[in-house]
Amino acid sequence: MKLSEKNKADIIDRVANQGDGESWAMSAFDLELEEVEEIMEDANYERCPDCGHWVEAGELADDDCEPRPCYNCKPRGDDE
Repeated sequence: MKLSEKNKADIIDRVANQGDGESWAMSAFDLELEEVEEIMEDANYERCPDCGHWVEAGELADDDCEPRPCYNCKPRGDDE
């Protein structure tokens, strides 16, 4: 199935911001998990290795390229 740019944008927004995003996209657009992951990677997102949450590429490393937790894993009150 060829997805429109709007469909892809809807998938990216839901997967990046809601816990049910992957299953929703798979159901709504009859996609396999690998296809959803490809859409996210093509949109410059990566999966947090700790919690599995999708974040924009580059958020999992600080300015010195040291790994850091995503905002979902980051302890509350840690504004670093």
